[in-house]
Amino acid sequence: MTIFSVRINEETKKLMEKVKINWSGFVRNAIRKRAMEEERRNLAKAVLITECIRKKSAGEAKAKEIIRKFRNSRMYTADKKHTRGLKPEHQRYVKNIEEI
Repeated sequence: MTIFSVRINEETKKLMEKVKINWSGFVRNAIRKRAMEEERRNLAKAVLITECIRKKSAGEAKAKEIIRKFRNSRMYTADKKHTRGLKPEHQRYVKNIEEI
């Protein structure tokens, strides 16, 4: 366990002495409870942000589709001068695009 110190004024200290409570336990529980509330709040914010982003991008192409389209166009735009030095199994991509 780690040590956490808090400074309080004299008036607060006198009030605390009148009440018989385990103050260190009370403070530990209050801190734990508040930290858990903040964690849930942050999670809720993250979910809302994610949903907003999803709604905005609903009509756009997915990243997977964009990458595949880019790779396919890059693969099939080669011409004959780019086939020099290619293995025969890779040259078929150039031949296939010429047939189209």
